[in-house]
Amino acid sequence: MQTTLKRCAVLVGDMQATLLVERLVGRESNVAERARMFRELEQLDTPQFVFMGDMVSAPSGHEWRLVDGLLAALREGGAEVAAAVGNHDIMFSRTRGLRALRERGMVPATGTWQRIDSCGLRLLLIDTNPSVLKGEALHMQSAWFLRELAIADEDPNVAAVVVVGHHPPMTNARLPHTAKAAIHPWCAAFEASKKGHIWASGHVHAYERLERRRKLYVVAGSAGGPRVGLRVGAAMRTPAVFQLPHPSPFLWLELEVNKHALHMHARGFANLNAAVQTWDTVTRSL
Repeated sequence: MQTTLKRCAVLVGDMQATLLVERLVGRESNVAERARMFRELEQLDTPQFVFMGDMVSAPSGHEWRLVDGLLAALREGGAEVAAAVGNHDIMFSRTRGLRALRERGMVPATGTWQRIDSCGLRLLLIDTNPSVLKGEALHMQSAWFLRELAIADEDPNVAAVVVVGHHPPMTNARLPHTAKAAIHPWCAAFEASKKGHIWASGHVHAYERLERRRKLYVVAGSAGGPRVGLRVGAAMRTPAVFQLPHPSPFLWLELEVNKHALHMHARGFANLNAAVQTWDTVTRSL
């Protein structure tokens, strides 16, 4: 493995358009900012893009046509693309939503969880949607997740593990937006793993970084959807290591790795006319 840092993956959360019903109740619509986000992503040099759910506001042909140009441009640039399933991606029809994701090669032909390797980084993409986190699907995904963490810990070719899902296990969103309690045992396994370092989520349209048992939980869901506020100070449900002022910048996560360190950078722009900048940086020794 090379000792120089290499950008292994870019994570993008919640770039969906604002629904009409959301606009009617006053939520912001970021049409121009979303278009700029697409242009910025197209310019990034990385072998892997991972979308953390809610690529579209609903699984219609019209909504997907707004995104297909971006996916084509990323692939033409040589990148692979994959996705964790968001609630908007399957809104109104899980069958239609998964079909759209599978037609675009974003999720496996069977199951809705997957492993991705990119230059020493192992990404475990999980499905956090309530319709999956029960019954046989829950059992299968749980067994897969625990097995993958154990395999990664013993694999000398894996420098670090990053878990990617849509709903965060913990957040200080003003409204409760956490994943189902069914994934809490997965958090314990992640925290006990040797190579697990970051659990990245979308769903909450803001940016926050939390820590538990020396593992990082990062929420980065402000890539174009209507942004939300966070609880601060004494109102926090879970103490945050770092929060950005809200409304959050429009941002994505860049992951770099070598045999010594994993670096995560939250990068993006504050508004349509602002320059791209780094808003948060974390280094994890390996």
